[in-house]
Amino acid sequence: MPKDLSAQLHVSRPPDEELTMGGGVVDLSYSGIKIKLNSPLVAKVKDKVTMNQ
Repeated sequence: MPKDLSAQLHVSRPPDEELTMGGGVVDLSYSGIKIKLNSPLVAKVKDKVTMNQ
């Protein structure tokens, strides 16, 4: 894996709200990608977070 690989995340939430976050890729594998965010997600999202595959 290349060093200093960065990621941009865009999360769409109803109604018409989009969160944009950045971070660094920690690990890549067949099961998924681990990303360390530059800032805490809790500061931007105060309700329940659900991940869909």
